[in-house]
Amino acid sequence: MVGDRYEVGGLLGVGATARVYRGYDRRLDREVAVKVFNRDAVAVEQRRRLREVGIHGSVDHPGVVALLDSGTEAGRMYLVMEFVAGENLAERLRRGPLTPEQVTRMGSRLADALAHLHAQGVTHRDLKPGNILLAEHGPLIADFGIADALDLTRVTATGTVVGTAAYMAPEQVVGDPVEPAADVYSLGLVLLECLTGELEYPGTMAEAAVARLNRRPRIPAGLPAELSSLLDHMTAREPAARPTAAAIHAKLTGPPSSTAALGQPRTGTRTRARVAAVAALAVGATGLVVPLLVNGSQPTGAPPTQTQPPSPPPVSVGVPPTITATVRVAEQPIPSVAESAANRIAPPPQAKPPGHAGKKEGHPGKGKGPQRG
Repeated sequence: MVGDRYEVGGLLGVGATARVYRGYDRRLDREVAVKVFNRDAVAVEQRRRLREVGIHGSVDHPGVVALLDSGTEAGRMYLVMEFVAGENLAERLRRGPLTPEQVTRMGSRLADALAHLHAQGVTHRDLKPGNILLAEHGPLIADFGIADALDLTRVTATGTVVGTAAYMAPEQVVGDPVEPAADVYSLGLVLLECLTGELEYPGTMAEAAVARLNRRPRIPAGLPAELSSLLDHMTAREPAARPTAAAIHAKLTGPPSSTAALGQPRTGTRTRARVAAVAALAVGATGLVVPLLVNGSQPTGAPPTQTQPPSPPPVSVGVPPTITATVRVAEQPIPSVAESAANRIAPPPQAKPPGHAGKKEGHPGKGKGPQRG
């Protein structure tokens, strides 16, 4: 029991900084997810946790997992979030890619949620399939373990990169300031993966991080022209060349002739006169820091000629994700894995205490209010 009202049941997930349990709110008669942080936190980690509470608690949007409560029990900080049973986007993509129509709908909703975060001065900084829940009414963004509030002093050291290598923006890789445009780039990579079923930048953490400095993402052939152009803009090398999340939402939501201002993606790259510049790729959940040595400067002018990418795998026929009650810890750990989640379900009116709830699988997610479109 934590907070005198939350019964703690089966374990849902484990990370380096916290464990997530299935819980039951006795006061409101509903299932919840309880994230309990480890006891042996250093001062900087404690500040990160407090910041996570502040950032997550300030966000109220149908496309973002809600934080319901927080507190301290027996010297350990805990968060209470909505409970969701099902799979996350990473788990869904293991069954194959999505259709362009599905990707367009998903991209529109995710961009709307990001636009809300950015309007609140928050940059997520770790958008990836494992942090996207697939609710029946649309995707949700989860996990604010390394989110950055623009008006707060950063906890990470200057030049230290925090995030998941496969989805980082170039500016994250080299340790430059991270702003909302980084989330737009990550969303572009997520949508590309949804279309192809494959990582755009696979490999080790160092390989994946450095690869985007050497080449632009490959846009699959055969996409609708407007979607292809939008993805190209979203994954532009320069942050200033990317559209805002609000512009992406407008573009994907409007009719095919919609002309939300996107600007022109720059074909060149910033000159980086770093003869021995080192970007540290810090993965918070493992505590591993991999130095990435970038010798010389990046070329300016036109990008290297790209070969025609192979045809993407056949896309699915649009069958909605199956609602299951499974949970897996993200393949690449992150500072807080609590919200690695999936399809949100309405809160069961006959919610039982965890000791009688049966299956342990599930994820934190919204379980309140009517469905939202």
